[in-house]
Amino acid sequence: MPFAFWPLLRYLAEAVIRNSLTPARDRRTSALFQKLRRMIRRVSSEPAAEDVHQLRTTVRRVETLLAAREKSFHVDHKLLKQLARLRRRAGKVRDLDVQIVALREIRLEAAGVDKVCVLRHLQKVHKKRTKRLVAAAIEELADGLLARIRRTVSALLLQPQPAILQKDFAAVALDDFAKLARTQATLDEGNLHGFRMACKRVRYLAEMSETLVAHRAVAALKRIQDAIGEWHDRVTLTETAEAVLPNPHSPLLAALRTRRRSKFIHALRIVAEARRALLELRREVRRARRAEAANATPVAVRSRASTAAG
Repeated sequence: MPFAFWPLLRYLAEAVIRNSLTPARDRRTSALFQKLRRMIRRVSSEPAAEDVHQLRTTVRRVETLLAAREKSFHVDHKLLKQLARLRRRAGKVRDLDVQIVALREIRLEAAGVDKVCVLRHLQKVHKKRTKRLVAAAIEELADGLLARIRRTVSALLLQPQPAILQKDFAAVALDDFAKLARTQATLDEGNLHGFRMACKRVRYLAEMSETLVAHRAVAALKRIQDAIGEWHDRVTLTETAEAVLPNPHSPLLAALRTRRRSKFIHALRIVAEARRALLELRREVRRARRAEAANATPVAVRSRASTAAG
């Protein structure tokens, strides 16, 4: 084998050993921040729609992680402000991306002219917002964003595991969802989007766990997020079309309002199904914990308790 290959083989071997010795939690944390850095670099030039989406969701996951650690870890507030600014900018671009996709799904010959009018408006605004996102990314990079990210992830990996992380994140997420379900028992067009945003934060918390319970919880929460998201996309698109089109009786507006109503009814059905599944999953987890606690009770203690009861 040529001598030039030996450094590469040694690097790969060291990487395998390093990964095998690094706890899974640390590997997930490192991977999350690596993805964050990668997405920031991508949106600083000519971001694709998926790059914008991935930046937004990755920032939210990082914010969720840092919020879970804030009691035991000093969070760089300048970093949080920088990330929040990029997330908001990315969100404004993402909102237009999904509206454009939803508009192109409309297949109605009578709405052709109005559809072109709304599409041109969306594309014009999209171009402006993308420029602002790119400018914001360049500005934050120049202001030391990547260095703050590196310092934060290094400090996180050196910190001992706090109490909340010693619990199963999935169980904590299920408890949070149960509280959310109690406080927002009745959903309508006024609070449905807020419910979705809260479920998204719960989902990101559950994703920090790799248990089977976590996977089940994430799947149910994703159903909620997707169904409500499809409805909300039609809401924002309808509002945009109403602002752009001069004719309030446009065939396009009629089609959009019909789809918005249909997506709303569908979202409520999905939420009801997923809510039942998540609450039942929480009950399963609580039963399993009680059984585990009972089995962990020392035999002598159980024997004395049985004698006293007799």
